[in-house]
Amino acid sequence: MKPLSYRSRLAIKRTLLIALGVLCSAALLVVGVVIYLERYAVYTSEGVYFPFLHQQDPGDASQPEPEDGTLFFPAVEIGPEGVAQRPGTDQPGSPADTQPAGSVRGVSLSYADLQDPQGCLDAIHAQEDCNTVLLQLKSSAGNFYYQSQLPGAASSLGNPAAVNELMQTLHREGYRLIARVTAFADSAYALDHIPESLQLANGALWMDSDGYYWLNAADEDVVQYLTDLSLELAGLGVNEIAFAGFAFPDSGSIQYGELDAAARAAALSAAASTLINLGAQNRFAVSFCDPADGSPAPSADGHVILSGYEGAAVADAAAQYQSLTSGPASLIFLTDSRDTRFEPYGILRSCERK
Repeated sequence: MKPLSYRSRLAIKRTLLIALGVLCSAALLVVGVVIYLERYAVYTSEGVYFPFLHQQDPGDASQPEPEDGTLFFPAVEIGPEGVAQRPGTDQPGSPADTQPAGSVRGVSLSYADLQDPQGCLDAIHAQEDCNTVLLQLKSSAGNFYYQSQLPGAASSLGNPAAVNELMQTLHREGYRLIARVTAFADSAYALDHIPESLQLANGALWMDSDGYYWLNAADEDVVQYLTDLSLELAGLGVNEIAFAGFAFPDSGSIQYGELDAAARAAALSAAASTLINLGAQNRFAVSFCDPADGSPAPSADGHVILSGYEGAAVADAAAQYQSLTSGPASLIFLTDSRDTRFEPYGILRSCERK
């Protein structure tokens, strides 16, 4: 057999090196893809799957179309024992009656959702295991997403009265309503009540990184503002009020004066106690959204409500907030994940409007 020439051996060597490089690159790519996709993996009793590879069936619309722009809210039927029933069913109207004690399952309605109250109602009715609805009703800008009678309250929704009607309808049908409101981040109120707001050394209002002004939680008028807000929401059928931003901002530029760290913690505790006592007298629970370290605990029937967690971090979150909760039932996650690690806790998902 004639030996290969130098050029032939060199060509074969180059070909093998190129093939080896391609194989190594492919292997690295596969490893990279696996590492990247691991964060999206959802573990269920049936195995592991990736949510973006599964499209949900849109289902059939069960409610009639509104005419002439009029919102359609189904009437609440009364059963033989005087118990409200879900429209179109022969079951008791309180969805919570069909759920295990302490189990929160439902939807979270954002500002965008509330611009379509009828779509929200249809989506809630279409979710079989829904017993709770969280509504975002006041923003850090101080905008109200419902029709409020509080002095100076302004809404950025086109038809805020429709949101009030939506709440009253859901309340009559037996859903547990949670109102999410910002507590001390409130630009509109701060601009109208500068002495009650957090300020810089030059007297200007302090602004956070998102561009919002904050109120002084130690001010009695500010706490009274939150009590008036809470009573108004309770009168609209809200069962639970979840305060977001229930804290003093951690900034060295804020002129706290005599309010040192201990005094600020005491002021927050006193404000929480005032609201919790008010809730006990008026039959609404007090909860806190994404509480900071050292935050007060919610009322005994309230919750700690967390957002932005993946399944792998659920156990750590439960351990972190153990001192503020009485067990898994008092911890709620806002998540669209189907990861079974969320199952022991309350779950509120995005509203799937059509």
